[in-house]
Amino acid sequence: MLAAGRIVIQLYKSVAPRTTENFRCLCTGEKVGSNGLPLTYKGTEFHKGKLPQSTSLVPNLIIQGGDIHSSNGSGGESIYGKTFPDEDFSVKHDLPGRVSMANSGPHTNGSQFFFTLRQSPHLDGKYVAFGQVVAGLDVLFHVQNAKTDEDGHPIKGDGVKKAVEGIKKAGNSFFQKKDYLKADEKYKKALRYIDKFEENIPLGRKASPLSDDRISCLLNHGACCLHIQKYNLVIAACSEVLQLEPGNTKALYRRAKAFHAIQEYEKSIVDLQKAMRAGNQTSELGNLLKAVRRDYSQHQANMSKKFAKMFQPSSP
Repeated sequence: MLAAGRIVIQLYKSVAPRTTENFRCLCTGEKVGSNGLPLTYKGTEFHKGKLPQSTSLVPNLIIQGGDIHSSNGSGGESIYGKTFPDEDFSVKHDLPGRVSMANSGPHTNGSQFFFTLRQSPHLDGKYVAFGQVVAGLDVLFHVQNAKTDEDGHPIKGDGVKKAVEGIKKAGNSFFQKKDYLKADEKYKKALRYIDKFEENIPLGRKASPLSDDRISCLLNHGACCLHIQKYNLVIAACSEVLQLEPGNTKALYRRAKAFHAIQEYEKSIVDLQKAMRAGNQTSELGNLLKAVRRDYSQHQANMSKKFAKMFQPSSP
């Protein structure tokens, strides 16, 4: 899963000392379980919005996690053994961000826990609340909005990445056959997959694991549009790449070609000079720069002649 941010939890040690110590040790991984392996939450997943003892999804209610054995909600183990008794029900589920033990009935606490996303009084007296989120509540809502399968398990980014790479591969095949329209359809489809995956990444969080794929697809989209003479789309695609990766030579070169084609000579020259300053003194860049300057000079000469004729005195 994509890292969404940090969640800070205040534990109510004075209310539920055994429960909070169990949670703390599972966070640090300092205890060893019955199988001889560390008891730790590290690497486990959240089981989105599925209540213990429930067969239906309950959206916008809780986020559950903590299955340290299989990460699918079917197991877990406490530091005291497989399970331990309920400790105290005095803390109510009256706030978003309450942290409670999940269970399969009375006195069956293990390692699974859940966060509340809103007031949930129907959970009082059934699940031991032992903490409160004091920072990172927005992260919980980000996780709650993440894409999941029918069982509420998160859809991993690597699955999307594989799909994107497969679509790109098909696009590359069409491109090699010079079927630029079909190739472009594939690259745009891959970009839609990336857009969908990145919908739930909040501003200021970690960069998307698909950033490189986005840049690659945008560059390929731009290359297709050059061939089919959709120059404004080339400029848009390459400009987006340059926002993500300033100084990308391919983006500067392809945008320069598009500017050249629509007679935006000065902008074309600026892009080519930027690419060459980045250390890419290739003959391809140099030849294009010469061609743009030549055409720009001819364009200026033509415009001078045109204006000169406009201001010539009329014959009597």
